[in-house]
Amino acid sequence: MNELLKIIRKTEWYKQAGNSKAYYIFTPSRGAVKNIGSNITIWSLKNTKLTEGVFPLNDFINTSKKAFEEQKKDSQFIDKYMSKCKEKSIELDKYYTKFLKKDISKFNIPQIAKALQELEKLNYDYWVYAYLCDAFDPQGDEMLKEEIKRYNITLSKEELAVFMRINWLNYMQEERLGMLNLALKVKQKKHSLNEARTLLENHAETYFYIDNSWESTTMLTADDFMKRLDETLNTPTSEIEEQIKDIETDWEKEHKKLQKKYLIPDSLMNILYFFSQLFKLRDLRKKQTLVTNYIYDLFFSRIAEIFSLDFEDLRVILAEEITENVNAEDLKKKINARKQIILETYWDNKTTHYSGKEGMKIYEEINKTFVHKGDIIKGTPAFPGKVKGIVRVIMGEVHFSKFNNGEILVAPMTRPEFVPLMKRAAGIITDEGGITCHAAIVSRELKIPSIVGTKISTKVLKDGDVVEVNANHGVVRKVIKN
Repeated sequence: MNELLKIIRKTEWYKQAGNSKAYYIFTPSRGAVKNIGSNITIWSLKNTKLTEGVFPLNDFINTSKKAFEEQKKDSQFIDKYMSKCKEKSIELDKYYTKFLKKDISKFNIPQIAKALQELEKLNYDYWVYAYLCDAFDPQGDEMLKEEIKRYNITLSKEELAVFMRINWLNYMQEERLGMLNLALKVKQKKHSLNEARTLLENHAETYFYIDNSWESTTMLTADDFMKRLDETLNTPTSEIEEQIKDIETDWEKEHKKLQKKYLIPDSLMNILYFFSQLFKLRDLRKKQTLVTNYIYDLFFSRIAEIFSLDFEDLRVILAEEITENVNAEDLKKKINARKQIILETYWDNKTTHYSGKEGMKIYEEINKTFVHKGDIIKGTPAFPGKVKGIVRVIMGEVHFSKFNNGEILVAPMTRPEFVPLMKRAAGIITDEGGITCHAAIVSRELKIPSIVGTKISTKVLKDGDVVEVNANHGVVRKVIKN
Protein backbone atom coordinates (compact mmCIF):
# COMPACT_ATOMS: atom_id res chain seq x y z
CA MET A 1 0.00 0.00 0.00
CA ASN A 2 2.88 2.40 0.66
CA GLU A 3 3.81 2.40 -3.02
CA LEU A 4 0.18 3.14 -3.93
CA LEU A 5 0.11 6.09 -1.51
CA LYS A 6 3.30 7.49 -3.07
CA ILE A 7 1.74 7.35 -6.53
CA ILE A 8 -1.40 9.06 -5.23
CA ARG A 9 0.65 11.94 -3.81
CA LYS A 10 2.60 12.63 -7.01
CA THR A 11 -0.28 12.28 -9.49
CA GLU A 12 -2.45 15.15 -10.69
CA TRP A 13 -5.96 13.73 -10.58
CA TYR A 14 -9.23 14.43 -12.31
CA LYS A 15 -12.19 13.65 -10.05
CA GLN A 16 -15.78 12.62 -10.76
CA ALA A 17 -18.32 12.31 -7.96
CA GLY A 18 -21.97 11.95 -7.01
CA ASN A 19 -24.29 9.70 -5.06
CA SER A 20 -24.63 6.20 -6.45
CA LYS A 21 -24.57 2.46 -5.69
CA ALA A 22 -21.64 0.08 -6.04
CA TYR A 23 -23.49 -2.22 -8.41
CA TYR A 24 -24.44 0.75 -10.61
CA ILE A 25 -21.08 2.46 -10.90
CA PHE A 26 -18.11 0.13 -10.58
CA THR A 27 -18.58 -1.68 -13.90
CA PRO A 28 -19.04 1.56 -15.92
CA SER A 29 -15.92 2.91 -14.20
CA ARG A 30 -13.93 -0.06 -15.45
CA GLY A 31 -15.19 0.60 -18.97
CA ALA A 32 -14.10 4.22 -18.53
CA VAL A 33 -10.62 3.05 -17.55
CA LYS A 34 -10.37 1.04 -20.77
CA ASN A 35 -11.60 4.01 -22.81
CA ILE A 36 -8.93 6.43 -21.62
CA GLY A 37 -6.17 3.85 -21.16
CA SER A 38 -5.31 4.56 -17.53
CA ASN A 39 -2.75 2.49 -15.70
CA ILE A 40 -4.22 3.56 -12.36
CA THR A 41 -7.67 4.70 -11.25
CA ILE A 42 -9.44 4.64 -7.89
CA TRP A 43 -13.18 4.57 -7.17
CA SER A 44 -14.87 4.65 -3.80
CA LEU A 45 -18.34 4.48 -2.28
CA LYS A 46 -18.35 6.29 1.07
CA ASN A 47 -21.09 6.01 3.71
CA THR A 48 -23.06 3.81 1.24
CA LYS A 49 -23.85 6.78 -1.05
CA LEU A 50 -21.08 9.17 -2.09
CA THR A 51 -19.13 7.86 -5.06
CA GLU A 52 -15.82 9.48 -5.98
CA GLY A 53 -13.55 8.36 -8.79
CA VAL A 54 -10.14 9.71 -9.70
CA PHE A 55 -8.18 9.34 -12.93
CA PRO A 56 -4.79 10.77 -13.88
CA LEU A 57 -5.62 14.12 -15.51
CA ASN A 58 -3.10 13.54 -18.30
CA ASP A 59 -4.98 10.42 -19.42
CA PHE A 60 -8.09 12.54 -20.04
CA ILE A 61 -6.07 15.17 -21.89
CA ASN A 62 -4.20 12.65 -24.05
CA THR A 63 -7.38 10.76 -24.97
CA SER A 64 -9.24 13.93 -25.93
CA LYS A 65 -6.31 15.26 -27.97
CA LYS A 66 -6.01 11.99 -29.86
CA ALA A 67 -9.73 11.92 -30.74
CA PHE A 68 -9.62 15.61 -31.66
CA GLU A 69 -6.76 15.03 -34.10
CA GLU A 70 -8.53 11.98 -35.55
CA GLN A 71 -11.56 14.13 -36.34
CA LYS A 72 -9.38 16.75 -38.04
CA LYS A 73 -7.84 14.06 -40.23
CA ASP A 74 -11.10 12.21 -40.93
CA SER A 75 -14.41 14.12 -40.80
CA GLN A 76 -16.20 10.76 -40.48
CA PHE A 77 -14.31 9.75 -37.34
CA ILE A 78 -17.00 10.73 -34.82
CA ASP A 79 -19.77 9.24 -36.98
CA LYS A 80 -17.92 5.91 -37.12
CA TYR A 81 -17.34 6.11 -33.38
CA MET A 82 -21.02 6.81 -32.70
CA SER A 83 -21.94 3.82 -34.86
CA LYS A 84 -19.83 1.57 -32.63
CA CYS A 85 -21.59 2.99 -29.57
CA LYS A 86 -24.91 2.34 -31.25
CA GLU A 87 -24.00 -1.30 -31.82
CA LYS A 88 -23.25 -1.71 -28.11
CA SER A 89 -26.44 0.11 -27.07
CA ILE A 90 -28.56 -2.12 -29.34
CA GLU A 91 -27.23 -5.16 -27.49
CA LEU A 92 -28.25 -3.57 -24.19
CA ASP A 93 -31.67 -2.71 -25.61
CA LYS A 94 -32.20 -6.36 -26.57
CA TYR A 95 -31.32 -7.34 -23.02
CA TYR A 96 -33.80 -4.81 -21.59
CA THR A 97 -36.57 -6.09 -23.84
CA LYS A 98 -35.90 -9.66 -22.77
CA PHE A 99 -35.86 -9.07 -19.02
CA LEU A 100 -38.56 -6.39 -18.77
CA LYS A 101 -40.96 -8.99 -20.13
CA LYS A 102 -39.93 -11.59 -17.55
CA ASP A 103 -41.30 -11.97 -14.03
CA ILE A 104 -38.09 -11.45 -12.08
CA SER A 105 -40.02 -11.88 -8.80
CA LYS A 106 -39.90 -15.63 -9.53
CA PHE A 107 -36.13 -15.77 -10.22
CA ASN A 108 -33.83 -17.79 -7.94
CA ILE A 109 -30.22 -16.86 -7.15
CA PRO A 110 -28.59 -18.94 -9.94
CA GLN A 111 -30.93 -17.31 -12.47
CA ILE A 112 -30.14 -13.84 -11.14
CA ALA A 113 -26.39 -14.55 -11.10
CA LYS A 114 -26.49 -15.64 -14.75
CA ALA A 115 -28.57 -12.63 -15.81
CA LEU A 116 -26.28 -10.21 -13.94
CA GLN A 117 -23.19 -11.75 -15.51
CA GLU A 118 -24.66 -11.08 -18.95
CA LEU A 119 -25.65 -7.53 -18.02
CA GLU A 120 -22.22 -6.79 -16.58
CA LYS A 121 -20.51 -7.75 -19.83
CA LEU A 122 -22.90 -5.73 -22.00
CA ASN A 123 -22.68 -2.71 -19.71
CA TYR A 124 -18.88 -2.82 -19.62
CA ASP A 125 -18.63 -3.14 -23.40
CA TYR A 126 -20.94 -0.15 -23.82
CA TRP A 127 -18.97 2.09 -21.47
CA VAL A 128 -15.69 1.24 -23.18
CA TYR A 129 -17.03 3.42 -26.02
CA ALA A 130 -19.55 5.68 -24.30
CA TYR A 131 -17.03 7.39 -22.01
CA LEU A 132 -15.23 9.40 -24.70
CA CYS A 133 -17.24 12.60 -24.06
CA ASP A 134 -15.94 12.75 -20.46
CA ALA A 135 -12.36 12.88 -21.72
CA PHE A 136 -13.11 16.38 -23.04
CA ASP A 137 -14.38 17.74 -19.72
CA PRO A 138 -11.06 19.04 -18.33
CA GLN A 139 -9.76 20.87 -21.43
CA GLY A 140 -12.21 20.35 -24.29
CA ASP A 141 -13.52 23.90 -24.15
CA GLU A 142 -9.99 25.31 -24.40
CA MET A 143 -9.23 23.03 -27.33
CA LEU A 144 -12.31 24.31 -29.15
CA LYS A 145 -11.58 27.96 -28.36
CA GLU A 146 -8.02 27.61 -29.63
CA GLU A 147 -9.23 25.98 -32.83
CA ILE A 148 -11.74 28.78 -33.47
CA LYS A 149 -9.06 31.38 -32.70
CA ARG A 150 -6.76 29.74 -35.24
CA TYR A 151 -9.24 30.74 -37.94
CA ASN A 152 -9.37 34.35 -36.69
CA ILE A 153 -13.08 33.97 -35.98
CA THR A 154 -14.81 35.31 -32.88
CA LEU A 155 -18.01 33.65 -31.69
CA SER A 156 -19.98 34.79 -28.66
CA LYS A 157 -20.74 32.21 -25.96
CA GLU A 158 -24.38 32.25 -27.10
CA GLU A 159 -23.39 31.62 -30.72
CA LEU A 160 -21.07 28.81 -29.71
CA ALA A 161 -23.96 27.30 -27.72
CA VAL A 162 -26.08 27.31 -30.90
CA PHE A 163 -23.49 25.12 -32.61
CA MET A 164 -23.68 22.64 -29.74
CA ARG A 165 -27.42 22.09 -30.31
CA ILE A 166 -28.63 19.75 -33.04
CA ASN A 167 -31.99 18.71 -34.45
CA TRP A 168 -31.81 15.31 -32.77
CA LEU A 169 -33.86 15.25 -29.54
CA ASN A 170 -32.71 13.56 -26.36
CA TYR A 171 -35.12 11.44 -24.32
CA MET A 172 -36.08 14.32 -22.02
CA GLN A 173 -36.87 16.59 -24.95
CA GLU A 174 -38.83 13.81 -26.66
CA GLU A 175 -40.89 13.17 -23.54
CA ARG A 176 -41.47 16.87 -22.91
CA LEU A 177 -42.51 17.49 -26.51
CA GLY A 178 -44.99 14.61 -26.33
CA MET A 179 -46.45 15.98 -23.09
CA LEU A 180 -46.69 19.54 -24.47
CA ASN A 181 -48.38 18.43 -27.68
CA LEU A 182 -50.86 16.31 -25.74
CA ALA A 183 -51.66 19.21 -23.39
CA LEU A 184 -52.14 21.52 -26.37
CA LYS A 185 -54.61 19.10 -27.98
CA VAL A 186 -56.56 18.82 -24.74
CA LYS A 187 -56.68 22.61 -24.44
CA GLN A 188 -57.85 22.82 -28.06
CA LYS A 189 -60.49 20.15 -27.26
CA LYS A 190 -59.05 17.77 -29.86
CA HIS A 191 -58.66 15.19 -27.08
CA SER A 192 -60.72 14.63 -23.97
CA LEU A 193 -59.00 13.90 -20.66
CA ASN A 194 -60.11 10.28 -20.95
CA GLU A 195 -58.54 10.01 -24.39
CA ALA A 196 -55.39 11.64 -23.03
CA ARG A 197 -55.31 9.09 -20.22
CA THR A 198 -55.35 6.25 -22.77
CA LEU A 199 -52.52 7.86 -24.74
CA LEU A 200 -50.51 8.23 -21.54
CA GLU A 201 -50.46 4.45 -21.11
CA ASN A 202 -48.18 4.22 -24.16
CA HIS A 203 -46.30 7.32 -23.03
CA ALA A 204 -45.56 5.69 -19.67
CA GLU A 205 -44.42 2.48 -21.32
CA THR A 206 -41.96 4.46 -23.44
CA TYR A 207 -40.65 6.88 -20.82
CA PHE A 208 -41.09 5.00 -17.53
CA TYR A 209 -37.41 5.55 -16.66
CA ILE A 210 -37.09 9.35 -16.93
CA ASP A 211 -36.99 9.97 -13.15
CA ASN A 212 -34.26 7.38 -12.63
CA SER A 213 -30.72 8.39 -11.72
CA TRP A 214 -27.31 7.21 -10.56
CA GLU A 215 -28.78 7.11 -7.06
CA SER A 216 -32.11 5.31 -7.35
CA THR A 217 -34.75 4.11 -9.80
CA THR A 218 -38.50 3.75 -10.12
CA MET A 219 -41.03 2.90 -12.82
CA LEU A 220 -43.36 5.77 -13.64
CA THR A 221 -46.95 4.89 -14.51
CA ALA A 222 -49.72 6.55 -16.50
CA ASP A 223 -50.96 8.01 -13.17
CA ASP A 224 -47.61 9.75 -12.67
CA PHE A 225 -47.70 11.22 -16.15
CA MET A 226 -51.35 12.22 -15.70
CA LYS A 227 -50.25 14.42 -12.78
CA ARG A 228 -47.63 15.99 -15.03
CA LEU A 229 -50.24 16.56 -17.72
CA ASP A 230 -52.46 18.31 -15.19
CA GLU A 231 -49.56 20.61 -14.28
CA THR A 232 -48.85 21.31 -17.94
CA LEU A 233 -52.52 22.12 -18.56
CA ASN A 234 -52.17 24.95 -16.03
CA THR A 235 -49.57 26.56 -18.31
CA PRO A 236 -50.90 29.27 -20.65
CA THR A 237 -51.41 28.04 -24.22
CA SER A 238 -49.02 30.67 -25.59
CA GLU A 239 -46.25 29.43 -23.28
CA ILE A 240 -46.85 25.80 -24.30
CA GLU A 241 -46.61 26.81 -27.96
CA GLU A 242 -43.39 28.72 -27.25
CA GLN A 243 -41.85 25.68 -25.52
CA ILE A 244 -42.80 23.47 -28.47
CA LYS A 245 -41.27 25.97 -30.87
CA ASP A 246 -38.01 26.03 -28.90
CA ILE A 247 -37.72 22.22 -28.85
CA GLU A 248 -38.51 22.01 -32.59
CA THR A 249 -36.03 24.72 -33.60
CA ASP A 250 -34.18 23.86 -36.81
CA TRP A 251 -30.66 24.11 -35.41
CA GLU A 252 -29.00 23.08 -38.65
CA LYS A 253 -30.58 26.13 -40.26
CA GLU A 254 -29.18 28.28 -37.44
CA HIS A 255 -25.75 26.71 -37.98
CA LYS A 256 -25.84 27.64 -41.65
CA LYS A 257 -26.79 31.23 -40.81
CA LEU A 258 -23.79 31.57 -38.52
CA GLN A 259 -21.51 29.86 -41.00
CA LYS A 260 -22.55 32.37 -43.66
CA LYS A 261 -22.31 35.32 -41.25
CA TYR A 262 -18.73 34.55 -40.20
CA LEU A 263 -17.56 32.78 -43.38
CA ILE A 264 -16.71 29.69 -41.32
CA PRO A 265 -14.80 27.14 -43.43
CA ASP A 266 -15.93 23.52 -43.61
CA SER A 267 -12.84 22.41 -41.70
CA LEU A 268 -13.96 24.39 -38.64
CA MET A 269 -17.58 23.32 -39.10
CA ASN A 270 -16.25 19.77 -38.92
CA ILE A 271 -14.81 20.46 -35.47
CA LEU A 272 -17.99 22.17 -34.27
CA TYR A 273 -19.94 19.15 -35.48
CA PHE A 274 -17.56 16.87 -33.60
CA PHE A 275 -18.30 18.63 -30.30
CA SER A 276 -22.05 18.59 -30.95
CA GLN A 277 -21.84 14.81 -31.35
CA LEU A 278 -20.08 14.54 -27.99
CA PHE A 279 -23.17 16.25 -26.53
CA LYS A 280 -25.32 13.65 -28.25
CA LEU A 281 -23.16 10.80 -26.98
CA ARG A 282 -23.59 12.00 -23.41
CA ASP A 283 -27.38 12.28 -23.78
CA LEU A 284 -27.65 8.84 -25.37
CA ARG A 285 -25.62 7.44 -22.49
CA LYS A 286 -27.92 9.03 -19.91
CA LYS A 287 -30.92 7.19 -21.28
CA GLN A 288 -28.98 3.91 -21.39
CA THR A 289 -27.83 4.39 -17.80
CA LEU A 290 -31.29 5.12 -16.42
CA VAL A 291 -32.73 1.92 -17.88
CA THR A 292 -29.67 -0.17 -16.98
CA ASN A 293 -29.82 0.95 -13.35
CA TYR A 294 -33.52 0.08 -13.22
CA ILE A 295 -32.74 -3.47 -14.40
CA TYR A 296 -29.99 -3.79 -11.77
CA ASP A 297 -32.48 -2.70 -9.11
CA LEU A 298 -35.02 -5.30 -10.21
CA PHE A 299 -32.47 -8.05 -9.65
CA PHE A 300 -31.16 -6.65 -6.35
CA SER A 301 -34.68 -6.14 -5.05
CA ARG A 302 -35.30 -9.83 -5.68
CA ILE A 303 -32.00 -10.72 -3.95
CA ALA A 304 -33.08 -8.71 -0.89
CA GLU A 305 -36.38 -10.58 -0.85
CA ILE A 306 -34.77 -14.02 -1.16
CA PHE A 307 -32.27 -13.40 1.66
CA SER A 308 -34.57 -11.22 3.82
CA LEU A 309 -32.13 -8.30 3.57
CA ASP A 310 -32.78 -4.57 3.47
CA PHE A 311 -32.69 -3.55 -0.19
CA GLU A 312 -30.82 -0.31 0.63
CA ASP A 313 -28.10 -2.26 2.43
CA LEU A 314 -27.20 -3.91 -0.89
CA ARG A 315 -25.92 -0.56 -2.25
CA VAL A 316 -22.36 -1.61 -1.31
CA ILE A 317 -22.48 -4.96 -3.12
CA LEU A 318 -20.96 -5.45 -6.57
CA ALA A 319 -22.99 -7.23 -9.23
CA GLU A 320 -20.12 -9.66 -9.85
CA GLU A 321 -20.38 -10.78 -6.20
CA ILE A 322 -23.80 -12.30 -6.86
CA THR A 323 -22.77 -15.81 -7.81
CA GLU A 324 -24.96 -18.91 -7.87
CA ASN A 325 -23.42 -19.94 -4.53
CA VAL A 326 -23.74 -16.61 -2.71
CA ASN A 327 -25.63 -16.69 0.58
CA ALA A 328 -27.06 -14.22 3.06
CA GLU A 329 -24.12 -14.48 5.45
CA ASP A 330 -21.62 -13.63 2.69
CA LEU A 331 -23.58 -10.51 1.82
CA LYS A 332 -24.09 -9.46 5.45
CA LYS A 333 -20.34 -9.64 6.11
CA LYS A 334 -19.59 -7.45 3.08
CA ILE A 335 -22.34 -4.99 4.02
CA ASN A 336 -21.02 -4.60 7.57
CA ALA A 337 -17.41 -4.21 6.38
CA ARG A 338 -18.31 -1.57 3.78
CA LYS A 339 -20.67 0.73 5.66
CA GLN A 340 -17.94 3.35 5.94
CA ILE A 341 -16.30 2.73 2.58
CA ILE A 342 -15.66 0.34 -0.27
CA LEU A 343 -12.76 1.41 -2.46
CA GLU A 344 -11.54 -0.17 -5.70
CA THR A 345 -8.10 0.43 -7.15
CA TYR A 346 -7.08 -0.49 -10.68
CA TRP A 347 -3.31 -0.46 -10.86
CA ASP A 348 -0.91 -2.30 -13.18
CA ASN A 349 -3.77 -4.38 -14.64
CA LYS A 350 -4.85 -5.55 -11.19
CA THR A 351 -8.10 -4.73 -9.38
CA THR A 352 -8.07 -4.64 -5.55
CA HIS A 353 -10.82 -3.81 -3.07
CA TYR A 354 -10.37 -2.10 0.29
CA SER A 355 -12.73 -1.26 3.12
CA GLY A 356 -12.50 -0.05 6.71
CA LYS A 357 -9.29 1.67 7.86
CA GLU A 358 -7.32 0.71 4.76
CA GLY A 359 -9.97 2.08 2.44
CA MET A 360 -10.24 5.34 4.41
CA LYS A 361 -6.47 5.79 4.45
CA ILE A 362 -6.35 5.67 0.64
CA TYR A 363 -9.45 7.88 0.36
CA GLU A 364 -8.00 10.55 2.66
CA GLU A 365 -4.69 10.53 0.80
CA ILE A 366 -6.50 11.21 -2.46
CA ASN A 367 -8.46 14.09 -0.99
CA LYS A 368 -5.29 15.75 0.28
CA THR A 369 -4.38 16.31 -3.38
CA PHE A 370 -7.45 18.55 -3.79
CA VAL A 371 -6.65 20.94 -0.93
CA HIS A 372 -7.50 24.58 -1.72
CA LYS A 373 -6.59 27.83 0.03
CA GLY A 374 -8.13 31.27 -0.33
CA ASP A 375 -11.57 32.61 -1.19
CA ILE A 376 -11.26 32.44 -4.98
CA ILE A 377 -12.33 29.35 -6.94
CA LYS A 378 -11.75 29.11 -10.69
CA GLY A 379 -13.46 27.02 -13.32
CA THR A 380 -14.79 27.04 -16.88
CA PRO A 381 -17.65 29.41 -17.84
CA ALA A 382 -20.59 27.39 -19.17
CA PHE A 383 -23.10 30.25 -19.51
CA PRO A 384 -22.15 33.90 -18.94
CA GLY A 385 -23.49 36.26 -16.30
CA LYS A 386 -22.87 37.52 -12.79
CA VAL A 387 -24.89 36.64 -9.72
CA LYS A 388 -24.55 36.79 -5.94
CA GLY A 389 -26.31 34.34 -3.67
CA ILE A 390 -26.41 31.76 -0.90
CA VAL A 391 -24.66 28.44 -1.49
CA ARG A 392 -26.48 25.15 -1.21
CA VAL A 393 -24.27 22.05 -1.65
CA ILE A 394 -26.25 19.20 -3.24
CA MET A 395 -24.42 15.88 -3.43
CA GLY A 396 -27.46 13.87 -4.48
CA GLU A 397 -31.23 13.43 -4.32
CA VAL A 398 -31.17 13.04 -0.54
CA HIS A 399 -30.26 16.76 -0.35
CA PHE A 400 -32.82 18.07 -2.87
CA SER A 401 -35.36 19.09 -0.23
CA LYS A 402 -32.97 21.60 1.37
CA PHE A 403 -32.57 23.63 -1.83
CA ASN A 404 -34.42 26.97 -1.93
CA ASN A 405 -35.41 29.15 -4.87
CA GLY A 406 -32.73 31.62 -5.95
CA GLU A 407 -29.81 29.88 -4.26
CA ILE A 408 -26.49 28.95 -5.86
CA LEU A 409 -26.53 25.25 -6.70
CA VAL A 410 -23.16 23.63 -5.92
CA ALA A 411 -22.70 19.98 -6.92
CA PRO A 412 -20.00 17.51 -7.95
CA MET A 413 -21.78 17.29 -11.30
CA THR A 414 -25.39 17.61 -12.42
CA ARG A 415 -27.51 14.88 -13.95
CA PRO A 416 -31.08 14.79 -15.33
CA GLU A 417 -32.63 14.52 -11.87
CA PHE A 418 -31.01 17.88 -10.97
CA VAL A 419 -32.96 19.79 -13.65
CA PRO A 420 -35.88 20.87 -11.37
CA LEU A 421 -33.32 22.40 -8.97
CA MET A 422 -31.36 23.98 -11.81
CA LYS A 423 -34.50 25.75 -13.00
CA ARG A 424 -34.87 27.34 -9.55
CA ALA A 425 -31.18 28.24 -9.12
CA ALA A 426 -29.70 31.71 -9.47
CA GLY A 427 -26.37 30.20 -10.47
CA ILE A 428 -24.70 26.81 -10.86
CA ILE A 429 -21.20 25.67 -9.83
CA THR A 430 -19.83 22.15 -10.33
CA ASP A 431 -16.61 20.33 -9.49
CA GLU A 432 -16.54 18.54 -12.82
CA GLY A 433 -17.34 19.06 -16.44
CA GLY A 434 -16.51 21.04 -19.51
CA ILE A 435 -18.24 22.31 -22.61
CA THR A 436 -20.06 19.01 -23.27
CA CYS A 437 -21.19 18.24 -19.69
CA HIS A 438 -24.79 18.13 -18.49
CA ALA A 439 -24.50 21.30 -16.40
CA ALA A 440 -23.14 23.23 -19.38
CA ILE A 441 -25.90 22.00 -21.70
CA VAL A 442 -28.76 22.73 -19.30
CA SER A 443 -27.45 26.06 -18.01
CA ARG A 444 -27.22 27.29 -21.60
CA GLU A 445 -30.80 26.22 -22.27
CA LEU A 446 -32.01 27.85 -19.04
CA LYS A 447 -29.73 30.89 -19.46
CA ILE A 448 -28.42 30.60 -15.89
CA PRO A 449 -24.87 31.78 -15.02
CA SER A 450 -22.83 28.63 -14.63
CA ILE A 451 -19.23 27.62 -13.91
CA VAL A 452 -18.10 24.01 -14.31
CA GLY A 453 -14.86 22.12 -13.69
CA THR A 454 -13.83 23.91 -10.47
CA LYS A 455 -12.54 20.59 -9.04
CA ILE A 456 -13.05 21.61 -5.41
CA SER A 457 -16.26 23.65 -5.04
CA THR A 458 -18.11 20.98 -3.01
CA LYS A 459 -15.11 20.66 -0.68
CA VAL A 460 -14.50 24.39 -0.18
CA LEU A 461 -18.02 25.87 -0.19
CA LYS A 462 -20.49 25.22 2.62
CA ASP A 463 -24.25 25.61 2.95
CA GLY A 464 -25.02 29.22 3.82
CA ASP A 465 -21.85 30.73 2.33
CA VAL A 466 -22.55 33.80 0.22
CA VAL A 467 -20.64 33.88 -3.06
CA GLU A 468 -20.29 36.04 -6.14
CA VAL A 469 -20.38 33.98 -9.33
CA ASN A 470 -18.69 35.65 -12.28
CA ALA A 471 -19.50 33.23 -15.09
CA ASN A 472 -18.07 35.64 -17.65
CA HIS A 473 -14.58 34.83 -16.42
CA GLY A 474 -15.10 31.54 -14.54
CA VAL A 475 -14.45 32.93 -11.05
CA VAL A 476 -16.29 32.26 -7.78
CA ARG A 477 -15.50 34.47 -4.79
CA LYS A 478 -16.60 33.93 -1.22
CA VAL A 479 -18.23 37.03 0.22
CA ILE A 480 -19.51 35.66 3.52
CA LYS A 481 -18.49 32.37 5.14
CA ASN A 482 -21.07 30.39 7.05
